[in-house]
Amino acid sequence: MAYVSSIERIGRQIGYQEGMLQGQHQSEIAVLTRLLKRKFGDAPSSYLNQINMASNEQLLTWIERILDANSIAEIFA
Repeated sequence: MAYVSSIERIGRQIGYQEGMLQGQHQSEIAVLTRLLKRKFGDAPSSYLNQINMASNEQLLTWIERILDANSIAEIFA
C-alpha cells in the first residue's frame, strides 16, 4: 500500500470537492436547458450563452422562474 501524505490527502479532498461542484453546475445547466426546451422549444443562443456563464445561484433562480413564466424573456428578466 502506497503512503499518502497529509498534503496529498488534502489535495485529493479539494479536487474531489471541486469536481462535485463542477458536476452540480453542469447538472443545473442541463436541467434548465431541458425545462426551457420542454416549455418554450429551442432557446435562442443568446439565452444559452447566459446559461453557460451563470453562477449556480443564478441557474437555480432561473429554474424556479420557469414555473410561473409565460415567456422565455420573463425567466431571464
